[in-house]
Amino acid sequence: MSGGHWEYQQFQAFGLLRSVAEDVDVAKRFPKLCEVLEKLTSQLDDVVHDLDYDLEGDSLIKNDEAFEKEAIEKLQKAVM
Repeated sequence: MSGGHWEYQQFQAFGLLRSVAEDVDVAKRFPKLCEVLEKLTSQLDDVVHDLDYDLEGDSLIKNDEAFEKEAIEKLQKAVM
């Protein structure tokens, strides 16, 4: 079942990260960090979604090495 591989815990984790990224007090002091956290959270969400769907049998990652390389590149780009 989609989202179930980690018992839906990823939604709490991403919710927390988004809350930090959108926090007005944090944004006043650390605006660039908030921007990076938002981008990183979005990319992490996509990667974890694809992993979950693959592991739960909803879809298939056809090439593990290519997926891993692309996922790492997305995360690095979000941080840069």
